[in-house]
Amino acid sequence: MKSDASAERERLETRAEPGLSLAVIRGGRAAEFLLTVTPLAGEAPSALVNRAAGVLRDTGGQILNMDVFCAPAARGDVAGRLRSLWPEAEWPVTWIGHEGRTPGAAGVFVRAMTGVGIERIRLRGRAVGCWFDLPGGRQAILGDLRDVETSRPRPDQARRLFEQALEALGQAGLDFSDVVRTWFYLDDILSWYPEFNRVRSCFYRELGVADGRLPASTGVGARSLSGAAITGSLLARRPSRGALRGVPSPLQGPASRYGSSFDRAVEHATPDLRRVWVSGTAAIDAEGGTVHAGDAPAQIEHTLRVVADLLRSRHMDWPDVVRAVVYARRATDIAAYRRCLARAGIPPFPTILTTNVICRPDLLFEIELDAVKALSRRRPPR
Repeated sequence: MKSDASAERERLETRAEPGLSLAVIRGGRAAEFLLTVTPLAGEAPSALVNRAAGVLRDTGGQILNMDVFCAPAARGDVAGRLRSLWPEAEWPVTWIGHEGRTPGAAGVFVRAMTGVGIERIRLRGRAVGCWFDLPGGRQAILGDLRDVETSRPRPDQARRLFEQALEALGQAGLDFSDVVRTWFYLDDILSWYPEFNRVRSCFYRELGVADGRLPASTGVGARSLSGAAITGSLLARRPSRGALRGVPSPLQGPASRYGSSFDRAVEHATPDLRRVWVSGTAAIDAEGGTVHAGDAPAQIEHTLRVVADLLRSRHMDWPDVVRAVVYARRATDIAAYRRCLARAGIPPFPTILTTNVICRPDLLFEIELDAVKALSRRRPPR
């Protein structure tokens, strides 16, 4: 493990090896683990879970939530291994299914902690998250949010998801004004994404959230592995140090211009660390229109430029990325993404590569990411 900073109160450490990346944020007795596991050549889907479990055993991390990106046919293999390793798991697993026919599992992301008292959140007997207190404030993680009554109309299921999130946040003493980041995975997204946006915007207006900072967000198509029309998760924090702020994109206008209620990114900076959560970003121009329609390489290059400029506006760059997910419409677009990275000289960073439908039929690529950077401290005068 290499140390990226020698900050006294909070520091970032990273570790990378083939098929595995780990970022550790330490502060006092607490440590937060961001673990990304991706498949090695010829590896069975369940092997990703085995490798994640090995890291967690070594670190002693308590799992907060888990995201599994896999094809429907691989769910049984992965779920069986999860049950054998953690038969009494009290944390949510969010299943993100491929829209395409990509076999196996694209990756597993795990968030874990040590050194804090974790309070689990359950709704009607189902584990949906947890909350905990740090010296820097209270945090909550929610996952696998979905309506179990899958016969309801899709907009009603979306509304129910938001109501579940609000109820779960209440158990942690938090509300939607504390939400930093949301993820929404919509089955058959192209047929009802505008309806989802109306539900989200209406809910935010009712709570008064739309009048201030909005969460960073991702909304993509994902084949439902539970029968629900939509599955979601979120990250919330109420900091005692520093403030949460929305971050505009230098090359894109506000998403609200075309009816989507989210900020391009959200930042939290303390004396030790700057953290930025970048929303799912695609080839959309400053007026909200699609650019390079149908041209995957051009869309990828445009999107990477948009994200790079946003990061640099916060004095960050690609080496500061600690977690990312790429959503490509076709497997060939993933190959195009790799070529674009090589041409641009962008160094490797922890990324799950998956095939999913983006929110517009003419968009072929989207990327989301989290970045963390240690801030230098001034030495006190002698």
